[in-house]
Formats: sequence, C-alpha cells, structure tokens
Amino acid sequence: ELSEVKGIIMKGTKVVIPKIMRAEILGRIHEGHLGINKCKARARRLVFWPRLNTDIETMVKSCSVCQKYAYKQEAEPVVLRPIPDHAWYRVGVDIFMYGGNSYLCVFDAFSNFPEVEKLTDTTSCTVIAKLSSIFARYGIPLEVCTDNGPQFSSHEFALFASRYDFKHVTSSPRFPRSNGLAEKGVQIVKRIMKKTGELNEDFWLGLLGYRSTPLAEGRSPGELLQGRKLRTRLPGFVSCSSQQTSRRQPRQQRPSKGKNLPELKKDAVVRVRGDAWDCKARVMGLVAPRSYRVLTEDNKMLRRNRQHLLATREPFQSELTEDDYDSEDLSQENAAASQSPTQPTQAQENSGASQSTTQPTQFVPRLPTRQKRQPNRLHYGQNFQQVSRVVLSDF
Repeated sequence: ELSEVKGIIMKGTKVVIPKIMRAEILGRIHEGHLGINKCKARARRLVFWPRLNTDIETMVKSCSVCQKYAYKQEAEPVVLRPIPDHAWYRVGVDIFMYGGNSYLCVFDAFSNFPEVEKLTDTTSCTVIAKLSSIFARYGIPLEVCTDNGPQFSSHEFALFASRYDFKHVTSSPRFPRSNGLAEKGVQIVKRIMKKTGELNEDFWLGLLGYRSTPLAEGRSPGELLQGRKLRTRLPGFVSCSSQQTSRRQPRQQRPSKGKNLPELKKDAVVRVRGDAWDCKARVMGLVAPRSYRVLTEDNKMLRRNRQHLLATREPFQSELTEDDYDSEDLSQENAAASQSPTQPTQAQENSGASQSTTQPTQFVPRLPTRQKRQPNRLHYGQNFQQVSRVVLSDF
C-alpha cells in the first residue's frame, strides 16, 4: 500500500509521518482542543503512522485544558439502601428555607412520615434542641442521615450523637443525591406549604392529610409509624382489632440508567469538579462507597463523590510529602466545618457548656456627637413689648 510521490511516502491518500515530526503533527491535529474522537477523525483522513490512535488518546488525556473543561461524567446507577425492618430505624434530616424562615425536616425511611419544626436560627444548639424534642416523642433512631452542613459537622452535634447513641451518616459534599431520603421529605413538605399558602389554609391540617393518606401498600405513614389510624376531620370508623398485620411489600424501583465508573486507586491523580475540572488532586483513600478523600496541590484535604473525580495522567505537584499529613486525621476538617458565623443564642448563654468569659466591650461612636441646644423660637409677645418701649422712649 505504500508509494512514493515527489519524495513523500504515501499510504493510499495519507501522508506517512516520520517519527521526528509526529509531535508537531499531533499538536496541529489537536488545534482547537478537540476531543479524542474528533482528533482521530481529523487525522485518519490525512496522515498515518503506527499507533496513531494511541498517541492521540494519550495526548488528549494529558492536555490540562481539555481535562479542566471536560464534560460532566455520566450519572451512575442509584445505590438503593435496603428498607428498614421497622419504623424510625433510619431517618433523614435536612434544613430548608421557605417564606424567609428556616425549617428542620425529619423524614422516616420506613413509613415516609415527615416531621417539621420551625427554627429561630440554624445553629447547632437550636437544631440539637429540636431533634431532642422529636426523639423524645418517637424514640431515638439507629441512623441519622444528614448533609455536611456546619450544624451537623460541628463538635456539639458529634457529642449529641454520642450521648443519644445513634449512628450519624453524612453525604458527600456538593452531592445532595446521596442524601435523597431527606431531600424527598423536604420536597413533600415544601409542596404542602406552597399549596396551603396559596389559599391561606392551615398548613398543619395539610400535613395531617398527608400523614393519614394511605401509601401504595395500603397503610398511611401515621399507621406505619404509630401503629394506629390518625384521627382527622373526616368521619371514620376506628377498628378495635388488636391483631394488625403489615401488608407492606418491598418497593420496586425502576432500573437505573448509567454505568459504574471505575474504582480509583490510592495515589491516583484526578481532577476535582467545581464550576469546571479546576484543580488536580491525589486520591488518599476510600471513605464510603463512591466517596473518596483527596489531597489537592495546595494541600487541602477534600471529600468528593466519584462522579466529581476525573482520572487524569497529568503530573501531580504537592508542597508536602506523604510523611507530612495523615489521611485518617479528620480533626482539622471537622473543626473548620463546626465554625458558624451566627451569633450565640440565649440557650447557649444559659447552658452549662464551658466557655471563656469575655469582658463586655464599650460602645464607641463612629462620629463625634454635636451639642444639642433648646431651639430659640419666636416669642411674638415679648418682642412686641420691647419694640413698643423703644418707640415710646424716643418721644
């Protein structure tokens, strides 16, 4: 298939590129930073050399600009958690805003029973007080699933979990789908708020209506959680039977689309997803299924979901060596997340927690104050008498 035309070796209509010129030709093929498939299609029509496709793949995967602005990775199949054996085994907790107010939502995984509390502020102490009240009514769950908000990653909440003896499970940062249980509860509650607020109806009656409505398996969230039918404004008959059998069947989920991403090995170099694939990092280890802890080049320890990590062949440069950090030490991250910009509440001031006492600061005005004097208003009667005296004295 090889031929010679004016001193140039050809393979059909393609020019055979010598080894010394291949790097330059690869750069020209990659003009515009096209993807792997586009570069291959562009090269196959004009040039040829052995292992051309492999060289193009290596070049594109090693390009920093292409890796930074690569498309988002495909969504992975949803990991289904097993349905608990009984009510209030696993609950999802989340904070949401509506109408300028903050609310705490607790959603049971077994019964789909939502509990809502209005918050005066979003500090850890306020959230802990509301959760303590809810746990006193329904019992302490075995698992509490939250995101990584400062209220839930603080030292106070860790002590609360230890004192109440429940397992605290957190989701991957910037990946709310991993806390889908709480997100589902927030969607249900906010939908009821919008509909009842449209006609100025009672929100709590609307919430009671959802709690008392049978689910697909035939029993309402109130029955599944409390073992009895909730009384509403609708007329009904309360059964006196003491033997109640559960007809709840496992939920059938539609098969999820997508494919599993390959598992990342320790010390692998990856790109971390922000607004784009901004920074490079090194994989330090697996924290949870599809959740990794990585170290960036500026020595920041991050936790990201597998979908936000893109494998790359770029070199990794770090200011620290492996002996200078410990991937198992998470105290600095928890301490940084526990700092909240909100002011301490009255409950914090009255609590017995040991805090350093500070002297009250004296208020200092920003600008000097002027002297205030009583206004000298016009006294018409007195002025008239003075004028009349002057006139008479002239005569």
